[in-house]
Amino acid sequence: MGRFTLGEWIDARRRRKLLTQLTPTTGHLSTNGQQSYLGIGLYSIPEAARLLKTPGQTVRSWARGYTYLLDSKPKHIGPILTYDYPELAEEYILTFVDLVELYVVRMLRNREVPMQTIKEAARRLREKTGAKHPFAVRGIDTYARRVFHTNESGIEELGAYQYVIESVVKPFFKTLDYEDIKAGNVLRMWPIGHGRIVLDPKRSFGKPIVHKSAVPTFPLYRMRLAGETPERIARWYEIPVQSVKDAIEYEEYLAA
Repeated sequence: MGRFTLGEWIDARRRRKLLTQLTPTTGHLSTNGQQSYLGIGLYSIPEAARLLKTPGQTVRSWARGYTYLLDSKPKHIGPILTYDYPELAEEYILTFVDLVELYVVRMLRNREVPMQTIKEAARRLREKTGAKHPFAVRGIDTYARRVFHTNESGIEELGAYQYVIESVVKPFFKTLDYEDIKAGNVLRMWPIGHGRIVLDPKRSFGKPIVHKSAVPTFPLYRMRLAGETPERIARWYEIPVQSVKDAIEYEEYLAA
């Protein structure tokens, strides 16, 4: 298996199975006229949890909902996400736009915004923008100010958390590229700055990669953990030393 761990090998096989065996309910046309999952990004729950720096069970509950007992009766809480590919969701596979939305959810939850408020935000933003993925819409900070000026349903206004949007969520959206300057679908994410490390659903299934060379960041980081210097790693992969350092910086951030 070369440089791949057993887990990575199994994950790659799972992706290939999804790409070849599942029948999408929606999707993009491939060159042979068949619908394909290429270009949407594919992340298992553990992968998404690592990228989000959030426990896997928490990500699972956000993405798929959860059930608990209330007065000895099961009560189900639905997911925060609306899926383009429900058949992928059934396999616990998220897409790039799902991941972007969960980044926003994580930021809000980390600042103690109640999940009930977040869900109400998603509902109102969906109505306001007409977007299926409201937390991946450009200008969410502006929309949030307009949507949460009343408290008609008795739920705490998101306006009370405006400092979270200004200080945390708004800077995050600056790391994203969109199809259109005013709106459009999110195209890619630059987690540590433009031109360095990128998460692009059209490249390597959305895995974090060095932008110019498309080398995944984790193998570079793993070699560094094994004692190799950035210079030796760069020679091994035939990429600039700075690219190796960028990959290490990003992976160290995820590991912290």
